[in-house]
Amino acid sequence: MKSIKAPNMTEEVFEKISTLVKHTEQDGKVIVTPANADELSKVTAVVMANGGAIMPLSMKSNHYNPDVYVDMSEMASIIDIDTVAMTVRVQAGCKISTLIDAVAAEGFTLGVIPAGEDTTVEQWAYKEEAAIGSYKYGTVKDSVYNIRAIGSDGSLLTTGYDKIGYYMSAYNLIQTLAASNARLALITEVTFKIHPAGVTKAVTYNVTDAAMLQAAYTRIVQAPSVKPLHI
Repeated sequence: MKSIKAPNMTEEVFEKISTLVKHTEQDGKVIVTPANADELSKVTAVVMANGGAIMPLSMKSNHYNPDVYVDMSEMASIIDIDTVAMTVRVQAGCKISTLIDAVAAEGFTLGVIPAGEDTTVEQWAYKEEAAIGSYKYGTVKDSVYNIRAIGSDGSLLTTGYDKIGYYMSAYNLIQTLAASNARLALITEVTFKIHPAGVTKAVTYNVTDAAMLQAAYTRIVQAPSVKPLHI
């Protein structure tokens, strides 16, 4: 195991990391695969104490030359679906498609669903993007009730509560860590608000010019009894 960037990330430091967590090496980079938050906490503490950088492997395209990447694929469980509080607590490595299917089986939906490729919970939570359902439910930050994460010193952070929204839990770091691109902490779990699935109907409009489109759009957004899922 070889140091790539930070001078203090010596061979001895990497050897210590190798005793703490499952790991591989790819293209000269160390990739750790923690089985739980405690393992990730210990690795993070060692890396940061030696002036290194640690980043999620899923965010690889967004960052430059960390000493250690974190593969969250073994932390991919759905911990709890609470149909009374209407929340779902899930680990960061879980695929969004898996999460969607699980809550759908209980008669619920995530509300806001990322479009495009099948992303993971951590990829989705780290970004502030509009998605399918954003017109009605907002962005991902509006759907997050709680985040569990690892701080830069290896501490385990719990930013809020699993049963009530961030807007009811006093000062917290939920909206700070969500959409942070993994620059502030490493997310291990997210608790999302879920919604009764109901029935979704698609409506299409055939418009011939921009003025006609604007008129239709204006009528939709101004109608007091209409709240589209997506436009």
